[in-house]
Formats: sequence, C-alpha cells, structure tokens
Amino acid sequence: MRLLHYPAIAAEVTPAERTGLDASEEPGVALLRELLDDLRERPAQIPAQVIQRWAGREGAESLPKLLEREEVMTDWAAAAGELKAALVKLSDQAAGKRLEALEAKSRSGGLEPNELVEFQQLIVKLSSRDARSG
Repeated sequence: MRLLHYPAIAAEVTPAERTGLDASEEPGVALLRELLDDLRERPAQIPAQVIQRWAGREGAESLPKLLEREEVMTDWAAAAGELKAALVKLSDQAAGKRLEALEAKSRSGGLEPNELVEFQQLIVKLSSRDARSG
C-alpha cells in the first residue's frame, strides 16, 4: 500500500475518489478508507507515524506487514498516481457489482424510480470510463 510509504499522498485524493470507495466491499478497503480519512484529518510524513498512531486499533497488525511486503517507490508522484488509479479501480468494481444487482432486479420485477436513476448514472459512469481507457 503506497499510502504507508508516502502518507502525505492522502492529501492528493479527491473527495469524489474517496467517496467512490464507500460502496466497495473488497478485502482491505475498510482499512484503506479509515487510513485515508485519518491521514486527511491528521497528515503524517513518514510510515512510522502512521504505524504508531494505529497501535491498538483494528487492522494495526497488518500495517507493518504491508510495509515490508511492498517494494519501495522512490517517486512520490508515481506513488500518488498509483494510489489514485487503485481508488478508481475499486470504485469501478463496486459500481459494476451494483449495476449487475440492479440489472438482475430489473429483470425479475422492476426498479424503483430512484434505482432507475442510479442504474442510468452507473451506465454513464462506467461507459465513459470504458471509452477513455479503451
């Protein structure tokens, strides 16, 4: 997790990128959300500050392991870019799963008006990302 090596990159995450994680149920995303929120409220400069702050909290035991396992990037900007790309991917995965659930519901009984709006927004969001990346 590049965020541990470069905790200051949390400030580079936009509110929209952070909100995109709310729907993700991927393993480790809850810890990522908490880390991002904490580092945005109370910035840290080095990994030791983050690990010290998290001592005794849920997920704290995994932080040193993540830090050891990861290769060190020497470029702060590259680490920030990699974090942002990972957040977009996690957000898109969650949106894709939600879209599938809404599609299934529309086939089996129809969507509520608010779900129909959400369904349309998800189609636009995901198709615009596909168009840009493809």
